[in-house]
Amino acid sequence: MISRREFMQVAAAAAAVTAGAAGGRSRAFAQQRLSQAELLAFEPLGNVTLVHVTDIHGQLMPLYFREPSINLGGGDARGLPPHVVGEKFLERFGIPRGSAAAYALTAEDFEALARSYDAPPTWVLRDYHSPNLLWLPERAGVARVGVLDFQDAMMGPAPYDLVSLLQDARVDVPNDMEIALLSRYVKARLDADPDFTHSSFVQLYIILGAQRATKILGIFARLDRRDGKPQYLRHIPRIWRYLRRALIHPAMSNLKAWYDAHVPLPPQ
Repeated sequence: MISRREFMQVAAAAAAVTAGAAGGRSRAFAQQRLSQAELLAFEPLGNVTLVHVTDIHGQLMPLYFREPSINLGGGDARGLPPHVVGEKFLERFGIPRGSAAAYALTAEDFEALARSYDAPPTWVLRDYHSPNLLWLPERAGVARVGVLDFQDAMMGPAPYDLVSLLQDARVDVPNDMEIALLSRYVKARLDADPDFTHSSFVQLYIILGAQRATKILGIFARLDRRDGKPQYLRHIPRIWRYLRRALIHPAMSNLKAWYDAHVPLPPQ
């Protein structure tokens, strides 16, 4: 863990480097008269700015939340909660490495999980399921399928949209049809790329299926309780079936243990 003094030295050096581009900003920084508005005035060149990199608490301009790798604590607070993160956090509170709690409360396995995602990443629509697909018979080939609701598209692992389609939250997809279509997709990937590792792809398909089912269970419950839309509750049993099936896989053992302890699966 670096000290606050070391952090400020790095920040001052960065300000000096950018003096030409930032005009008088570095001088203002040195004179300690830089306002918060000026500090946050970055030219938008993408999603991630220097504030995202240096905002150690992720509170000024949060992008996607993850537990910090460094949390500075000065004076008597140094090395004490809440300024304890990562490996030291796990040791202090006796949290097993690789557990669901370790995943939720630290970023220790963040890089390993990122690398395990299907590479290279591709476009992911996330809501790629039957209500958002239009049948256009007057067209030919794949153009016969139109797509709605793609404003949440992002870069991500290829299996996600496949899970969205083959484990439709609102429509029953027979198990044999899901397996047949998954196999067809895997074969097409292998034909296009002999180095495609189908075993890791299928495992990630299962993991993302569990993640997606968990998310949808929460969303449908919220739509009922907060928004007064009980019609979504009729889909809950289907989502539980998807989740129950995914949790059988050995890669899901930690998550299954968490569900067994905190959210017992409903009777079949």
